Amino acid sequence: MLATLLLLACSTPAPLAETPAEAKTRSSTETLEYAPGLSLDLSLPARAPALYPLVVLFHGGGATRGSRLDSAITLPREDLIAAGFAVASVDYALCDGGDTTWEDQLASGQAALDYLRDEAPGYHLDPDRVGLLGTSWGGWVASMLIEDADALVVWYGVTDLTGTFNGFRVRTQVMVFGHVPTAAEREEASPAYAVLPATAILFHGEEDTLVPASQSEETAAAWGAEYVPVAGASHAWAGVDSDAVVAETVDWFSANL
Repeated sequence: MLATLLLLACSTPAPLAETPAEAKTRSSTETLEYAPGLSLDLSLPARAPALYPLVVLFHGGGATRGSRLDSAITLPREDLIAAGFAVASVDYALCDGGDTTWEDQLASGQAALDYLRDEAPGYHLDPDRVGLLGTSWGGWVASMLIEDADALVVWYGVTDLTGTFNGFRVRTQVMVFGHVPTAAEREEASPAYAVLPATAILFHGEEDTLVPASQSEETAAAWGAEYVPVAGASHAWAGVDSDAVVAETVDWFSANL
């Protein structure tokens, strides 16, 4: 009997060592520098045999401030991870009215997407299932980058720069463009006037006084996208419980990505 047990023990194969890619997939969140001075946080769900669809988050901050760590942009992260999505929260270049303007900001956002695609095999990411979610000014960034993604969610986002509103006064316009922009320049930088190449949904609080809800309503109509007004909500979902918006967002990505 003892000999039989020893034989069985000897014949049991030793566990295989993890590859670097397998070790990466066990990490919950990893901070990665995708360009000099710019980082993103990549969060992965539990190991799964299939590739992870990816949702990339772009924070708000009026083009001139904000961080990938802001609570407003990390709000849906855990729910997305629980639903099986990999999630990347991105820092992008901030406009300063001089050396960094909106073109540089978009270039940094594009660099983040390119980096994630390049690194996709090592993290089991599916490069053919990439969604973008942007809040406030991050909605502008995500909307301008949608040609390189498959689905778009905008929360209380800026999408039309042709008007003046509380969140886009002359000082901010100068910071974004490096000068007082012409009407043609503002339209060129407005995703509302572009042809949307992907599926999209826009959520906006009806009581938002920083970025008016008309931004999302009119842009959704122009794109042929879905618009979801959130009753009683101000900017960043102030005044309401955001759980319902998060749940609807996750369900939408699950159905469209």
